Amino acid sequence: MSIEILDLPKKELVGRLKELYKNYDNEIETDLPKTTINSVTNILSTREIKDMILNIQDQEYIRHLSYTALAEIEDASRILFENIKNLKRQVEIDTFFKDGYNINISKLKKEYRIKGLRKQHPKLDFLRIKDLYVKPPRSIPTYYDETKNILIDEFVFRKYMVAIIQMIFNHMDFVVCNIGDEGSGKSCKCTQDMYIVWWIMKEIGLIDYEFKLEEMFVNTLQKFSELEDKYYGKPFRIVGLDEGNELNRQDWKEDQVKLFWQRLRRERHERRIKFINIPVLGEMIINIVLSRINFIFDMKNKNRSETGTLYKGEYNFYIIPRGDKVYSPYHKRELTKEEIKNKLYTNLKDKEYLKGLPADIRIKTCLCNGIWGYKQEEYEKQLKETNKAYTVKQGIRFRLIELYAVYKAKPTHAKHNIEKSSSLYSPFETFMRKLNGFWKNDPELYIKYEQINKHKQEEKDRNARAKRKDKPTKRKSAAPILDTTTTL
Repeated sequence: MSIEILDLPKKELVGRLKELYKNYDNEIETDLPKTTINSVTNILSTREIKDMILNIQDQEYIRHLSYTALAEIEDASRILFENIKNLKRQVEIDTFFKDGYNINISKLKKEYRIKGLRKQHPKLDFLRIKDLYVKPPRSIPTYYDETKNILIDEFVFRKYMVAIIQMIFNHMDFVVCNIGDEGSGKSCKCTQDMYIVWWIMKEIGLIDYEFKLEEMFVNTLQKFSELEDKYYGKPFRIVGLDEGNELNRQDWKEDQVKLFWQRLRRERHERRIKFINIPVLGEMIINIVLSRINFIFDMKNKNRSETGTLYKGEYNFYIIPRGDKVYSPYHKRELTKEEIKNKLYTNLKDKEYLKGLPADIRIKTCLCNGIWGYKQEEYEKQLKETNKAYTVKQGIRFRLIELYAVYKAKPTHAKHNIEKSSSLYSPFETFMRKLNGFWKNDPELYIKYEQINKHKQEEKDRNARAKRKDKPTKRKSAAPILDTTTTL
């Protein structure tokens, strides 16, 4: 390759270099539209942002940094963050719709007429459907306090809208599962999403019932079944099961558990929205999870190193799609239904779920705030105390410390002389399986009661020693004092 040396006038040389730079600039690839690039340029060109960028690169400026200058950097950084965040959000929306994830309202109206749905849903507001889908609210005020707002994730909100549309047009029910450790925020997130779904259906003219805790949210299978009975033939009712520990796959022969699974399989036409809170997904029957669960929210706790407390509010979102694929913003690609089900099946079958759900089928990592869908005091009044009890039979309840005492005593058939031929053998075995499962599925709760018992025992021992120390010296002639703790 030969190199040609040119002797050119300065003006012509500058012109050629400019042309060369222009051609190079055009060759640089970007996946952003020109309007976005221009917006970024405009943001970075504002006086506050330019000054901040120049100043923080100046070592002399940093060395003599004052409080006022620090505050100016903070203000400029906030402006930059908010502007870039809004710009990114708009790019995501544009990309989302460009890739075909849109709702064609004209075609939806046509299907509405063809299927004769006007009689069932005469108030369905298609314009509102379009508005909410294109531009979801950033937050929704609660029904009990307009100053308290539930944070909205736009992607999750749109997925809820699609699920509701499928319920209307395809006669499907909808099942959501919240999983996570004790105290991870499952109950709060569940009430938020129940309210969001109710709010959407109300806004688009699908329902007219009120949002009431006692008519939607319960914490035993028996009460859940009673709600389902109550709403038989009434579509689009929301029902939630808080702490669904009774749905353990080992207890699938129990009447209430069987009824729950049967209704999930057979009563799709009822078009209910069911929310289930459970510590781990693997407690449920695998084929039910793969065939009937639609959304999974995996709640996370994170450590605050500076205080030693826990931060709640982050969750991973999973979808088992009804169609053949679903887009994952987390992976920036589409995941097939087959891919999701295969990996989830392996996770559940091999008990890998104890380590968490597989990240390679995650749809999105999102944030929520701690605002309850219902009044928190109502939740605590009606459900919290009941959650501390484990129902064995209607009218008979044990406190957790009592269940812990029975568990630690390790009762067996042999200890209680229950022969295998006895009619009591099977009920006793069922009770012990439930009791063992209750504590093994919640190791954090078990550790908590281990500590409680340890402290109580230490306190009892201290009191006993103190009593012995304070007891007057016995006289030899006195009658022996009976130790009332001795078994006679």
